Amino acid sequence: MEIEGKPTTDHQNIAEKFNTYCISVVDSIANSKQAHNTSDDSYKKYPLNCLYSTLQQSFTNIKLKNTTTGEIEKIITKLKNRNSCGYDEVTAKILKTVSPYTVSHLTYICKKMLATGTFPDRLKYTEIKPIYKKGDKTQIVIYRPISLLPVFSKIF
Repeated sequence: MEIEGKPTTDHQNIAEKFNTYCISVVDSIANSKQAHNTSDDSYKKYPLNCLYSTLQQSFTNIKLKNTTTGEIEKIITKLKNRNSCGYDEVTAKILKTVSPYTVSHLTYICKKMLATGTFPDRLKYTEIKPIYKKGDKTQIVIYRPISLLPVFSKIF
């Protein structure tokens, strides 16, 4: 890997550079969205801006129903059988295997989340992994960052 034009194998330095690069990409997207929000027709070019502004509103007419154990079982069954996992190291395969023993507990947690209107902060954590696209592997800008969420956040 090259850092500032010099080859390096220092894993900590490489990780920090990937982190800095990923943050700069997110910052540039956020700044771009803010610049485009000033235009009246920005929703035509940038539909995500329209969605974002819509989601900032209060939805008082939405009535949420409690979930059921059957619904949670169905969601777990539909998860893709992948070995990837978030920071908690729980894969969809593991969850599917243990679901007969855990589904009632997950249903209880989901009902509490709906009742209180909260989503646990720990389920918002993501692990970012750089995935090689194509080109010179020593250049950070050719890697695509992917987010690995905890499987439990996908259920809820």
